[in-house]
Amino acid sequence: QTVRNLICMILSIAIGIIAWDSYLPMAILLPVIWSKTDTKKSAWLVGLFYHLAASRGLILAVPVFFDATLIYGIFLWFAAGLIQSLPYLLCTSVRNHYLAIVLLLFALILPPVGIVGWANPLTAAGILFPGTGFAGLFLTLCLIWLMIWLYKKQKILAGVLGVLIILIPLVIKHNKTPKI
Repeated sequence: QTVRNLICMILSIAIGIIAWDSYLPMAILLPVIWSKTDTKKSAWLVGLFYHLAASRGLILAVPVFFDATLIYGIFLWFAAGLIQSLPYLLCTSVRNHYLAIVLLLFALILPPVGIVGWANPLTAAGILFPGTGFAGLFLTLCLIWLMIWLYKKQKILAGVLGVLIILIPLVIKHNKTPKI
C-alpha cells in the first residue's frame, strides 16, 4: 500500500507538469489517481504535489509581477499549493468515490479555494468538449467516473486505452491550432 501511495504521488507530479505545459486533458487523470490513495495523508499529498507542479511558474512570476524577491515567489507558490490541497484531504471522508470526486472538483472552483485556485482538472472540459458549456463539464466528469469505474472493475488497461483514443486526437488538434 505504501508503494501504491508513492506511485500515486509521483504520478500526480507528472500530471501536474505535463497537463499544465501543453497537454491539459491529462489533468482528468488526477482524480482517478487521487481516488486510489488509501490514507488521508497520501490523498492530501497527491493534491499538494499536483498543484505545486502545475503552478511552478509562480516561483519566478511573482518576483517579476510584484517587483519582489524570489522568497516571495516561493512563499506564494507554496501557500497557494497548501490552500488548493485542502479539499483533497477533506473529501477523503466521503465514502462514495463518485460523490467525493464531484465535491473535490467543485471545492477547487468555489471560494475560498477557487480564489487562489487554478489547475482544476475540470478545466480540460474546454479542450475535450469545446463550446458545450455545462454539458462539457458534465461529460468530463462522466469521463473521470468511467475511468474510476473501469479501474475498480480491474479493467484499467481498457480505461486507459479508451481515454487515450479520445484524448490523443484532441491534444494533437489542440496543439496544431495556431497561437496568436
